[in-house]
Amino acid sequence: MKSGRISILLVVAAVAGLGFPAAVFAFSPQNSALAISPQVTMISIPSGSGITQSSQGYSPASVVVVIGVNNTVTWTDNDNQMDANGYTPNHTATANDNSFTSVSLSIGDQFTYTFNSPGTYMYHCKIHSWMNGVVIVKGTATPTPEFPLPFVVLIVALGVAAAAFSLARRGSSPILPTSAP
Repeated sequence: MKSGRISILLVVAAVAGLGFPAAVFAFSPQNSALAISPQVTMISIPSGSGITQSSQGYSPASVVVVIGVNNTVTWTDNDNQMDANGYTPNHTATANDNSFTSVSLSIGDQFTYTFNSPGTYMYHCKIHSWMNGVVIVKGTATPTPEFPLPFVVLIVALGVAAAAFSLARRGSSPILPTSAP
């Protein structure tokens, strides 16, 4: 009887040795879709944007964002090129439908807006009519559920342990020795 208990304890220890690390890995925050924090999408107003109509304006001029993933957009004024009068131009980021608008941005200033509804948002600079951009907002991302391999190992290990324990209790285990009556 004593060797049977020892064998059962060895099987349980082996299952715990395989299963516990697998469970810790499978359920750790680094492996969870819930642990992903939203990203900020950056748009630059490059140097020279306010000087000529052939300038780039916004960079990138078009972005696609997904609600819950990267739907916060930050515009940064990096335009430090002086115009013919010696002034560094200011800029805005203003939605064509007026759903958002920044204050007048100077070099280094930022404007941040979070999009919460899917759609196409055209925007422009109120000061420089040639500066135009678009933000395309997609609906909430639906993460594909993953069934991580460590979780499968845990389930299989628990199943093997349950079967071995059940067979040992009946006295017909090919794995665990049974005690003599």
